[in-house]
This record gives sequence, structure tokens and C-alpha cells, in this order.
Amino acid sequence: MIRLLCLADVHFGRTPSRQPDDGAPIKIQSAWDAAIDFAIQERVDAVVIAGDLFDNRAGALTAHHHIQQGFALLHQAQIPVVLTAGNHDFEATPRLVEALDTFDNLHFLGKGGLWTYHDLTRDQQPILRIYGWSFTSDKCKTSPIERFPTQTNTNLPTIALCHGIRDQSVGDYAPLMSSAMRGLPIDAWVLGHIHAPDIHPQAQPP
Repeated sequence: MIRLLCLADVHFGRTPSRQPDDGAPIKIQSAWDAAIDFAIQERVDAVVIAGDLFDNRAGALTAHHHIQQGFALLHQAQIPVVLTAGNHDFEATPRLVEALDTFDNLHFLGKGGLWTYHDLTRDQQPILRIYGWSFTSDKCKTSPIERFPTQTNTNLPTIALCHGIRDQSVGDYAPLMSSAMRGLPIDAWVLGHIHAPDIHPQAQPP
């Protein structure tokens, strides 16, 4: 069994707009720390992040040390991190990964608006192929599905990370139609952008 911790839209630099009714405010830093602790405690095979780790450049600057601490803990635990960029962090996240080039557990996918992949391994054997696509500017009117490689050439199970709006044929934020996603050789999709749980386990692929 492959176990992944899937995250999206962390938005460091933004104050959460929805808060619990009990009066205890949620802080992004605390949520991030809890996610890192959970990944290590549960010994997941990887942490995957589907875009918008940062809300803006200012958020990237102020949160750089906090994010680095989390990645360092995952590095020490030998847990890979596979991530893509969304419309808010299209500059900040790739720059962060480049700055942390000593962390060999970080894998940024989708550079240049092209689909790229990373093969996840266990005991030096490949167990999962992860495809990813990233924004290159704050808007993308065309569907990333149109650029997905037609030949995948793998017998591994596959997942795809992408940031965009689902089942909206036109828009500024990488429109993704479920019908088009079903036509690709992907076993499951991890999507970001809508800021709300939207799980479809019965869909094929989920």
C-alpha cells in the first residue's frame, strides 16, 4: 500500500478566512507544523503539494524559514516532498526549491508549464509515478490537459498533481474538465485551487 499526505492551498502570507466557532483561531503556521508532524508520525511514503504553498511574494519571504524547517524535518525522516506551483506561488515555490537544493527529498514538477514526473521509490524500487504541472504566471486560460504527454511508458501506478478549476471549460485558472482527465492514463488526481474539500472517491479515476 502507498500512503501519501496530500496538501494544497496552504497560502502562507494570508490570514485564514474561515475559523472554528469555538474561538480558537487557526494559524497557517500551526496547520503546517501539524501536517509535517502527521507525515512523520504516520511514516507516509511522500508529501504531495498541489500548488499555492504561498499566497504572494511577501508570504514567501516571511515564511521561508518556517517552510524550510518543515522540509528539513521531512528530509531527516527521509520522506520525499513532490510539489507543483499554482497561480499564487508560480514564482515563489520554484525559487524556494532552488534555494534548498541541498534537500534531495524536494522534487518540483511542471517547470515551464510542461508536465514532468518523479518516480517514488521504496527500498530503491519504483512504486509510483507522480506527474505534475505548474503555473508559469498568475493566469492560465488553456487547459493543462491539452499538454499532457500522450506516451507515459510505465507500468507503475500513476497520480497527477495539478492546480486549477474543475469542470469549468473556460476561465483564468487552468480549466480542468473531468471528461478530459478520464481520458488520460492516470489512476488518481490531486487538485488544488478551490479551498474546500471536494473528494470524489467513486469517480474513475478518483
